[in-house]
Amino acid sequence: MSGLLESASDTRPTPELAAASQAFFRDLPGLLKTKLGRWVVYTQQGQVAEGTDELALFREFAHRGMTPDQFLVARVEPDAPVADVSDSWFPPSSADNSPA
Repeated sequence: MSGLLESASDTRPTPELAAASQAFFRDLPGLLKTKLGRWVVYTQQGQVAEGTDELALFREFAHRGMTPDQFLVARVEPDAPVADVSDSWFPPSSADNSPA
C-alpha cells in the first residue's frame, strides 16, 4: 500500500512527458496559425497526430500500447490548456489489480 501512496504523491512528469510538453510549447506559435482549435498529440519526438476528438486520440495511443505518461494531448489555442488524463479513459489491463 505504501507504494501506491508514494506513486500518487509523485506528480513530477516523466522525462518523456516533459519532452513532449516542451516540444508542444516550442511549436505552439506555428500551431496557432495552422491548427487552431484542433487537438494534437506529442511524444518526445514531436507531433505525431492530430484530430478533433480528444478522447479518440487518447484511446488510439492507449491502443498502440502507450501509457499516459509517454504522450501529451493538447488543444491548440492561445491559452494552451493540457487535457486532464484520467485512468478511467483507458481499458483496464490484466496487470491492473487496483480497485476502481
